[in-house]
Amino acid sequence: MDFPYVYYWNRQDRKGQFCRVTARGKMNSCCAEFEDGYKMITSRNAIRKRKAAPCKNCKDPIDDGHAEFCGMCREMGAGLSVLAKDRNNG
Repeated sequence: MDFPYVYYWNRQDRKGQFCRVTARGKMNSCCAEFEDGYKMITSRNAIRKRKAAPCKNCKDPIDDGHAEFCGMCREMGAGLSVLAKDRNNG
């Protein structure tokens, strides 16, 4: 994940956007960079660690490679991975 945090405050219409911390300052401040390249100095209370969304099948957090380890998701997603391979080859 390039942007491991979520901005929680509603400042400059950035609430809910993903960001990363590029620098930490004194007095609990930080420089947050958003996906569109915008940077702002803000309080570190305004950002939270990004959590993976729960899987609808097994309720485990979805991350990169979740379907490889989840039996229910592997069965449901098997056709999708074959389709993706066909697109890449053809």
